[in-house]
Amino acid sequence: MRKALLGVALALWLTPSAHAGPPRTRILYSSDWNGPTQIFAVDPGRKAPRAEVTFAQPTSCTQSSCGFYEPLPSPDGRRILYRSDDGMRDVLILARGNGGSPKRIFPLASEPNQRLGEIAWAPNSRKFAYVAACCGSAHPLHVARADGFGDHVVTEQAGYGPIAWSPDSRSVTTTANLARVPSPRGRWIAQEVLGDPFFGIRVESPGGQVKRVIQDAFDPLWSPDARVLAYRTKRTALNVMWIGSGRSKLLVHDLREDRITWSPDSLRLAYISASGDLRTVTLEGRSGTLLGAGAKNLGNISWLAWTRAPRGIRYRRPAKPKGLYAGSFVTRLAGDGARVAYATCGQVAVWTPPAPRAIDGAFASCPGSPLRPTIYDVAIAGGRVAYTGLAGGNTTLWWLNGFTFDLALQPFGLDSGTNTCCLPIPQVAGAGELLVFGTRRVEYMPNPMVLWELRRVGPAGCPCPLLQTYHEPIRDPLTLDVDEGRILIARTDSVELLKSDGSRLMMITGLPAEPQPFTRALEAILSGQDLYIRTGTTLRDYDVDTAALRRTWPLPAVPPSPTAEMLQDAGHGLVVDVRGSEIHALRVADGSDRVAARGSVARFIDKGLVYAEGSRLHLVGWSALSR
Repeated sequence: MRKALLGVALALWLTPSAHAGPPRTRILYSSDWNGPTQIFAVDPGRKAPRAEVTFAQPTSCTQSSCGFYEPLPSPDGRRILYRSDDGMRDVLILARGNGGSPKRIFPLASEPNQRLGEIAWAPNSRKFAYVAACCGSAHPLHVARADGFGDHVVTEQAGYGPIAWSPDSRSVTTTANLARVPSPRGRWIAQEVLGDPFFGIRVESPGGQVKRVIQDAFDPLWSPDARVLAYRTKRTALNVMWIGSGRSKLLVHDLREDRITWSPDSLRLAYISASGDLRTVTLEGRSGTLLGAGAKNLGNISWLAWTRAPRGIRYRRPAKPKGLYAGSFVTRLAGDGARVAYATCGQVAVWTPPAPRAIDGAFASCPGSPLRPTIYDVAIAGGRVAYTGLAGGNTTLWWLNGFTFDLALQPFGLDSGTNTCCLPIPQVAGAGELLVFGTRRVEYMPNPMVLWELRRVGPAGCPCPLLQTYHEPIRDPLTLDVDEGRILIARTDSVELLKSDGSRLMMITGLPAEPQPFTRALEAILSGQDLYIRTGTTLRDYDVDTAALRRTWPLPAVPPSPTAEMLQDAGHGLVVDVRGSEIHALRVADGSDRVAARGSVARFIDKGLVYAEGSRLHLVGWSALSR
């Protein structure tokens, strides 16, 4: 009897469900809390602390890609694939489940023209496949072992759609349709239908036999056990349908876009709510917030993936970020005195380092808004900020607005209008007591031209006195800079310097224009008695009084871009420019050039250099810059 009881006890102890409890899982997500986007992990059971999966610095930091995103864990959770960007192409990276030992998989040096397509793990986690879409009609499908070795092409003509592995992981294929989503075991296909006889999702067998039809639905996502199909209706409603019975259920109605992921046991989903929260919901409809949008160390969440967390995988604590979190990617900077004005996709604000908070002055909208307004240019002068906003598509709306912030936050308007695609955008610039803007009107008689008006902003907005007018070719832009009460106007092949009343001080003509395909004004910075102009791969220094060329320095070639600016600012004997994700400081006295920081935009203020890397602003003091 005692032996029997001992045997029962031993059997219970060895049973995984009794000894180990439910399998450990984590929800992986991308967040810009640290500046560049990194991948983090959170325990849906709330028993383990939040962790960080990626720690490396991205090789490129642009608004479209700054960091690491789209995590794709293997079914057993022991490895993870994720994407990044090297400035020109998507990059595929393989790492351990906790982010350790990252390894670049694609593209290799021998694949300069290829881009990354769909990615998928084999069901047994021993292999993965990805599509390398190249120029022309070649779309090779690659398969590699879980450790990244043995990479080889199985077909040169893969489709654009999802990758489908066989249940035994021995074969793989792709579809030619992005709207055709096969179930994990390949028994069913969820086909999005965008026209007659209806709009929605049709569930059918590989042979075309229709199983279920869901009206007015889109974005199908299969559960891991292939028994339930999640989908969206009315953009923000998350629904599920049991394939066997056809029964449907509305789970939540506050979904943001299509950021949803299934738990490995197919019993829950995680999603991002309209307010930015990371939430989970059961198939019975019970939901709860895992990470709130107002929580500390959160940032903007995206790219969810629910993964297993096998025993033995240890996650690392998140890095403690420095500087000011701006709320989203910083696109523009303008410095004056002790303060810097910055623009993101969502707002214009003013920061006085090292204050822990900024003054929010004007709000735009991040992606998701019907108009998607963006901030194109920003300037700060004393207690005033001016900015240019854009919204729309081929035909856009533009506006020049501003606000005062010293005594009270008071908005003001400057000008507005419509802007057909590819016409130059109105500009702003400022420093000290001088804040100016350049606005324009299109004149079609006798020939199409742009009439530019340079105006000075009053103490609290307009009236704004007219300083100067210019007739320019219809597509030729102007850019502005202000320093010590003087105004710099840069065209495509010349620069002009004005007094604060609009009278001319000097002009330099015949400068080499930027090469096609983009029409751009010359990059020029005014700093005291120096006028710095970048022409191609040369930085030139002119004397402000005599217009004489003092010296030149070589600069590396950069790919042409309609918006990216290499030359950033000048001051204290330094000239700052951005090359890829590196901010370089060139010392005028001896021409020495070194990397001062990593980031995308930079401006000088009284205390040193303020720069932005992703969604964070940092300050480098003069002592550190002069080393």
